[in-house]
Amino acid sequence: GYFQSLLYCIEGLLASLNVKDLVLPAADEVESMWRNRFGFEKLDQNRFVNAYILLYVHFRGSLPQQLVFNGFH
Repeated sequence: GYFQSLLYCIEGLLASLNVKDLVLPAADEVESMWRNRFGFEKLDQNRFVNAYILLYVHFRGSLPQQLVFNGFH
């Protein structure tokens, strides 16, 4: 339906912007939904630290260019 169409539009937009990874905070109660329904993976500690550093750089005003979106499953 409409939600699936919205997800495909968002995926297309992120891909056109060369986004590689999309990092979202998730409460423990909904983690399984993000993983099972949308194909997200839990970050290991190293990737989490790298994502945090990139987020910090982004909020400081310089968007890193090496991020690309993997797509929904």
